[in-house]
Amino acid sequence: MRSVKDYKVEITKVTEADGGGYIAHIPELDCFGDGETMEKAIADVYAVAEDLIEIAMEDGKEIPMPQYYKDLDDFSGKLSIRLPKTLHKQVSQRAKAEDCSINQLIGIYIAMGVGDAFGRIENLMGNQEENTGYAALFLSLAKEMWKHTQKQQNDFSTNFYVTNNKGGRRYETRF
Repeated sequence: MRSVKDYKVEITKVTEADGGGYIAHIPELDCFGDGETMEKAIADVYAVAEDLIEIAMEDGKEIPMPQYYKDLDDFSGKLSIRLPKTLHKQVSQRAKAEDCSINQLIGIYIAMGVGDAFGRIENLMGNQEENTGYAALFLSLAKEMWKHTQKQQNDFSTNFYVTNNKGGRRYETRF
């Protein structure tokens, strides 16, 4: 039998305006606990999880498996993606302009996006006046990232020029 301590616990600090303390959440079991300290919140969510598992077993319901934390050794560093041909062309041209490989360029862009998302989450969590929960935080972050991605794609596609020299004159075409 698995232990409730095998499950990942997410901790949220509750603002003083909302009563202070901490909320603990086990996503796989969708159960919550709270307490004045992180330790008390974790102990509370473990107690709730034990009760939930006991009731699920009595009712013959399936209990989700824990999502164990993965170590760095569990990842190969290889990622295979499919891109539309037009995007592949743009990435290839951008990599050539930056004098790097496509893999390096995509790796840099992913690192920039992950860093940007982390910074936005930290900023939102630090400035959050009221606890709006994970759903509202995720939705606002997703909307911001979508706007940012759309702007980058627009900037990316409008900054390419094709230069043609005809009869000693230079023509630049934006695409």
